[in-house]
Amino acid sequence: FDIANNRLTGDIPIEHLNKLTQLEYLSFYSNHLLKPGPIPDLRMLSNLKEFNMMNTARTGILPSWLGELTKLVLLDLQSNRLNSTIPSELSHLSDLEFLLLNDNHLNGNIPEELGNMSKLEILLLDQNDLTGQTDTLCNLKEKIVIIADCETELSCECCSECCSDDNPKKCYDTGWLSFHGPEWEDHYSRNVFHYEEHPRNLP
Repeated sequence: FDIANNRLTGDIPIEHLNKLTQLEYLSFYSNHLLKPGPIPDLRMLSNLKEFNMMNTARTGILPSWLGELTKLVLLDLQSNRLNSTIPSELSHLSDLEFLLLNDNHLNGNIPEELGNMSKLEILLLDQNDLTGQTDTLCNLKEKIVIIADCETELSCECCSECCSDDNPKKCYDTGWLSFHGPEWEDHYSRNVFHYEEHPRNLP
């Protein structure tokens, strides 16, 4: 269910969406005219493989119930106004490969439990107010891409890129996209996850 890149307004119809229990793909990407509010409670959609709420005027906390969507492969919440800590329950997403939380107002320490997400390939944390150490992320597989504000706010020995609020144009990851056209075949088939000239295919 892809309604990305529109000019939708008003509230997100949570009650109706929660009836689509077999839904595997949900993208609201770039509907910044939606009424500002929290991430909609869609925990009933337990078959979701992708949940994209990038740039949709989401505010408030990053909810712990997201950890119940255990089939997720991609979770994209970047470019919103979320202003809480990162819940440790996200580590329950054992199939997650792409976690995009950049360009928010997230704060506090990065949960150690994220270091147990063995399938994670891309983790974007920059343009937040996170502090502390990220040593446990170094336990993840070698090919993981981690981008964070580790020049000033975080200590991250294994980050792929270190960003800084003092030099926002240096490495902020505007090239990371997760909405390029899905290919629908006889059943669910994911689109390309693209970074500049280097596409990555999701299963």
